[in-house]
Parts: sequence; C-alpha cells; structure tokens
Amino acid sequence: MINRYVLCSILCLLLSACRSDKPTNGIYKVRVPMDDGTGQYVQQTVELKTVTNLSQMEGTASVIKARGRNNGMEINPGYIPHGKFIKTGDNIYIPQDPETLLMTTNMVHFERLKEFYDQRSATAQMTFPQKVMVQADFSNMTELSVPTSNSAMYISSLNLFVFSLGDDSSIPVSMNSGVISHEYFHSVFAALTGHYEEPRDVWSNDLGNSQINFYMNSMCFNTQKINQVTEKQTIRAQQYLMDSINEGMADYFAYEYTKNPSWILATLPGATNRNLAEKKYLACGDESQKNWIYYESQNKKFNLRHEVGSIFARFLYTLAEDRKSHGDSKSTPLQVLKFVGKLNEKFKSSGKLPSLSELTSLFVTQNENKEDSCTAANQVFTAGADTSLNKACGSLAR
Repeated sequence: MINRYVLCSILCLLLSACRSDKPTNGIYKVRVPMDDGTGQYVQQTVELKTVTNLSQMEGTASVIKARGRNNGMEINPGYIPHGKFIKTGDNIYIPQDPETLLMTTNMVHFERLKEFYDQRSATAQMTFPQKVMVQADFSNMTELSVPTSNSAMYISSLNLFVFSLGDDSSIPVSMNSGVISHEYFHSVFAALTGHYEEPRDVWSNDLGNSQINFYMNSMCFNTQKINQVTEKQTIRAQQYLMDSINEGMADYFAYEYTKNPSWILATLPGATNRNLAEKKYLACGDESQKNWIYYESQNKKFNLRHEVGSIFARFLYTLAEDRKSHGDSKSTPLQVLKFVGKLNEKFKSSGKLPSLSELTSLFVTQNENKEDSCTAANQVFTAGADTSLNKACGSLAR
C-alpha cells in the first residue's frame, strides 16, 4: 500500500503543474489569509476580477515583479514571477509556496484598494497598474534604507511598492491587510498632493507606548527658542509634519479598509502607539509643538513621523467612530481625502513653521460639521493649551 503522505505529495506535485489559465468568466478565485475585522487572520476564498495573468501576477490594478536589485537609485526591474498554485476541484487557486502566497495576497489587496479609492474619487491622478516588487534586495541603496526582510514600503520617488517576507511566527508585515492598506495610501497621498518625499538617511523604527508618551511630553515641554530660521529649515519642518500627517492618515485609512482599529497588533503587538483604539492626548501649545517639530526635523538620529502621525490618526478615528454611531460611515474618509488635496495650497505653501494643532484646526474649519470635528479634536488635544484649535472651536473647546 502506498503511504498516504507520499500519495498526497505526488498529488500536490501533479496539481501544482497545472497552468493558471484564466477562467472563462474572467474571475480567478484564490485562497489567502485575511483580517476578519478583529485582528484574527483566517483563510478566505476571494475573487480576483482584474487579474489578466495570475501565474505572472499581472492585472490592471497592479503588476508584481520579483527579486529586483539596485545600483544606487537605478532599479533592476526584477523577474517576471511564476506563481505556483494548487487548483482544487472547485477551481480555487491555493498558493503553494510563501512567495506565491505573498504575491497573491498583495494582488487581492491592490485590487480591493483600487476599488476602495475609486469609490471615493481619489484615483484620477494615480497611475495604474501599480508597480510592486517582492523579495527585493536594495541593500546597496545608500540614499534610502530599505529593509530586506519582513518589511513593507512605498518609495514615492520611484512610485514603487516593496514587500518582503519575514521569518517571525506572526502574520508577516507584508501580508498584514492594514499594513498593505497603509502603504497604499502613501501613493494616494503622493498623487493628491504632488508630494514626493526626499530620500531619507534614516529608517523609522516604531516606538512602544511608554516611549511615545516620553516624546510627546518632550514636545509639550519644549522651551527652546527658535531664532533666525532659514527658508530651508522651515521647508524641512513643513516636510516633517507633512510626512507625519501622511503616516497618520495612512494609519486611519488602514482602519477604514480593515474595519479594525488595532490592525497593526497582529504583526507588531508591541506597537501600541499605532493602535487607534488607544487613547492619546497632546496637551501643549502651538509654540512648543513648533519648536519640537523644528528641532526634530533637523535631527539625524531619530525619525518619529509615525509617532507624531498617530496623534492625528487618533483624532480622525475618534471623529469617524462618533459619526458611525449616528449612522454616518461615509463622510469622514471623503472629508479627509478632500483635505489632503488642499494641504499644499493651504498649509505647506504658507511659508511658516507648522504645529500639529494648527493643521488639525485647518481640517476642522474645512469640515461642514464643525461641532463634531471639534468634539473629536478636544478628546485628543487637551483644552487649556494655547492652540489654534481653541480659536477654531471657540466655546466648543472643553
């Protein structure tokens, strides 16, 4: 009698040899891990409607290449992949190896995310299909630090997404539904603002909750005085806050996409500072914020954009949750996207040093429903501080 495990292996090999010919109805069915909305990942069978060649990972929403390399900022485009699948009797394609699973998962999310932003009229300035590279090695890219494992990144100067597998036991960063959505938003932000980041010489490592409290307190109690600020230094400070808001909005839209405010914890359980369900407070005035942002933007040792952005993300989440409790689940993401489109015009081009509360105040005053925006803002930006929010919200400030 043939050992059943040997028989199973032979069967898998035979099945894996099948071609991923496009179904007659044009829709592939694949099985990938998905966040069920609570942070639990379960295998789900989902449809791919815009993929033209599943084996080579080509579609109208995204095209994936594998194992690219770099020479400085020049990118070798990598290889056309050959995904390996097991095709079931129900015509469901099951990825057979980790790299195929990574690519298929990304194809699913890039298709869904395009639809998500299409429905919100935010893709007109974007280029499709999106370029994605998996398992790339950009270790020689001195202008920009790109991790080679367990990472997800959008390089705006190249309009390129890079995803790499890791070896940890949790859901990999590159297959976390919220992380993929977070990175995707960066391309939306770039398209809406024309905001392409300068190559950085530092890589942001997310801080734990105790550390974010330390740095936020540093922001609040910063008493340094800024003297003789040059135009270049002002632009760097504006860039820093723009990058921070970009990160915060990306965290917020990851929540809107996954319906899970704690989406990051499935991969990084220690990153409680990025958990939108965690309360956050910022109790300092505009001048302290401006001083801190200015000095942080000139600092080569730290990169706290995610930490600063998490404050704004918590504000947006608070606002969205309040509106959803009253039956409105649509207005907040639409207003955020509208606000993004005006950032350069209304804020970055002002020529002034920025503060986080000033930017939030700008968002509040551009909302049709100022009262609920002020209510949400005052749950994050503590009243009593000398901030522009007090002026914007007036008697609504608690």
